[in-house]
Amino acid sequence: MPGKRRATKSRSRSRGVASTISADDPLVQNILGQYYFAFGQGAGSMRVSRETIEAIRKRHLERIQRVAVDWNQYHIGVLEYMRAVGRHAALIATEDGRIAISAADYTKAATLSEKRAHEQHDGEDIRFFGDACS
Repeated sequence: MPGKRRATKSRSRSRGVASTISADDPLVQNILGQYYFAFGQGAGSMRVSRETIEAIRKRHLERIQRVAVDWNQYHIGVLEYMRAVGRHAALIATEDGRIAISAADYTKAATLSEKRAHEQHDGEDIRFFGDACS
């Protein structure tokens, strides 16, 4: 039934209740769409392969399900992060002389971005994106 939330195991830190939402829930799908859109904004005029879209989905779907009910707490930072990953993936493809971003380009950009963010902030025990963070 559209719009009906189906909870599974997880916790919303702000509410302290079970709140992971089903992957097929419209809220989760809309947030995933925002991820794609932000990545595309960062990628600019570069093409994005379907395999890249699938890699984004696989990497982020569970995180989105965990934070969907609290999305407004994280969305600005997370979407800016996705734009930056899109820019970096575009740079990787461009430097290789290609006009399309591959799943490998995305994975390399996302992995490096997450690594650098954690290197900068883990010593301070900061998680800007809460459960949305890897």
